[in-house]
Amino acid sequence: MNINLSGLKQSTVLKEILSDPKDASEISCFLRIGVDGFKGINEKFGIDYGDKILQGVAKCILDNLEPGYQAFHVVSDEYIITAPKECDVEDLHELYRQIRRSVDLVIEKNNYEALY
Repeated sequence: MNINLSGLKQSTVLKEILSDPKDASEISCFLRIGVDGFKGINEKFGIDYGDKILQGVAKCILDNLEPGYQAFHVVSDEYIITAPKECDVEDLHELYRQIRRSVDLVIEKNNYEALY
């Protein structure tokens, strides 16, 4: 499977899924997540540090996914999560809140300073 440095599937895998009508019909909706200020993080702290941020966010995403959900690192600081047919908008809102709480806890625990 096409996995990138974040540990998530690449956008090419998402494109393959969406191009197959049977696979695409199993998806009810998408959740897009981005890292605010990521360009500034890379510029101030370097690409290696930025890669660690991307990997950390990806781990927080994976740690909160339930069966049937899939996560993709699509470009730079953007992720897409696909949700199964049984999912509704409130489920996605709750998933976002859980991921956000996980990211906040990692930041707090590690005393990250990624301000620019």
